[in-house]
Amino acid sequence: MNGTYFNIETGYLEGIVRGYKAGILTAVNYQNLTQCETLDDLKLQLSATDYGNFLSNEPSPLATTTISEKMREKLVQEFQYLRVNSTEPTSIFLDYITYSYMIDNVILLITGTLHNRDTHELLERCHPLGMFDSIAALCVATSISELYNTVMIETPIAPYFEKCLSAHDLDEMNIEIIRNTLYKAYIEDFYNYCQSLGNPTAEVMGELLQFEADRRVINITINSFNTELTKDDRQKLFPTTGKLFPDGILRLGRADDVDQVKLAVDQYSVSFSIFEFPETKSKQEYKGFFDNFNSGTDKSLEDKFFEYEVFLNKRGFMQQFHYSVFYSYLKLKEQEIRNIVWIAEIENLKVTVENVEVTFDPSIIPKEKGTLYFTDEKLYWKSEVNILSIDFPTISIHAIDSGNNRVYCQLDVNPETWLTQESQEKSLGLEEDTPMVEMILTPANVSDVERIFIALSDGASLNPDPNQDDSDEFVYNADDLEEFSMAGQAAIEYLDSVFEARDDRSTELFQYKDNVERDAKRFKNVEEDSPQR
Repeated sequence: MNGTYFNIETGYLEGIVRGYKAGILTAVNYQNLTQCETLDDLKLQLSATDYGNFLSNEPSPLATTTISEKMREKLVQEFQYLRVNSTEPTSIFLDYITYSYMIDNVILLITGTLHNRDTHELLERCHPLGMFDSIAALCVATSISELYNTVMIETPIAPYFEKCLSAHDLDEMNIEIIRNTLYKAYIEDFYNYCQSLGNPTAEVMGELLQFEADRRVINITINSFNTELTKDDRQKLFPTTGKLFPDGILRLGRADDVDQVKLAVDQYSVSFSIFEFPETKSKQEYKGFFDNFNSGTDKSLEDKFFEYEVFLNKRGFMQQFHYSVFYSYLKLKEQEIRNIVWIAEIENLKVTVENVEVTFDPSIIPKEKGTLYFTDEKLYWKSEVNILSIDFPTISIHAIDSGNNRVYCQLDVNPETWLTQESQEKSLGLEEDTPMVEMILTPANVSDVERIFIALSDGASLNPDPNQDDSDEFVYNADDLEEFSMAGQAAIEYLDSVFEARDDRSTELFQYKDNVERDAKRFKNVEEDSPQR
């Protein structure tokens, strides 16, 4: 594209977004944040950055969720300013960016309709960037067929539904399969549109979307192991615009374990060198993302994906006269928000338990080991591949199975994985007639069973369910047992003999060693000095 014509229509907005990018936190800012002892200290440090006084009207004590919401509101305001001042083709490009959030919002409403929820309540949980004028019309639908017809007529993402799904699919298909089917169509459409814009947008966005496609292919493959998803159905979810297409996705479609995934991708390179990405010693291949996999290192597979995504987005700012800077800034800012939220959670961290195996019934993710993190508000579990976030009020029952050294939990929600873009911010309660999700926590160290139970008990006491009578105690009956698996029922049947009140517990179990400096190394610094040109 001719740079002169680009500047006529979009030069002002490019200057604005480059100014936004200059305000992204630096390594010094992150160092200061990691030294904070309380969330109020964190608030003070952020006030000296471009975030300014965005928390000035928030009373103490601050909650991590409040910080996250306010940062997201600021980002949305910046993006909306760019959108309302844009003209075609910039406006079309910015609309494409919002389609991924629209998909998540529509999926949330579909899930609510499937479970007979009041969809009006779910609007508050929708991402602001995924809102559109007719989204309220989706809340009027009382059945899946009505919702499907409304989506097909009223929403900007209707073409993706038309190509991929029918009303019958919404009843029969797993909701995550629907989400990934829509994302496949979206990524392919967005990629083709960017190619039509010509270079340098086609080059920069092409590489970004190729990596996004390949990341989704790898994640879908790994998370489909030990599930009911067949290999043929798995392959139908793979986007075809990445570097892995076509041979790589054929190999991944036949993979049965992580080792086969690594072999399938080992010949596909990602383009950075020692001069561009100092942490690498040579041209890196996709198989490098699997180095030290399952070795207990600090960096998970998803951490490495995030790290490389940040590198690509930072590099996008090294060229001019292209639309990719709008996409890259949004992604860098979202990573920054994740970093700050993680720092805030670390400062709220109460208990850490390593080498904990998590299984779900029905199965949500493959059985694997990871680390549990307990804060005042949430339970986090992080493995080499997945990160789960569960609010304490959604854990309706927790009990110890002392015979098998496990902790049983009953959840009112399906935990959202952080592998699905921003879907981790949305949790959806199920109706009473919907089978509960059972989560089983099995630590490698037997002594950690009681630590997990106490941390769950403390979290429940600090975060009572607003829909539950405060006077209610732990109660179960024969009807409740039907909601557990056979193993869970067996645990509940002798619960009286293994479920002990632990009011006289020692606070020594909760001595928290300050690991902030170690954890700070994991944070992706999204601002480095650009090379002089």
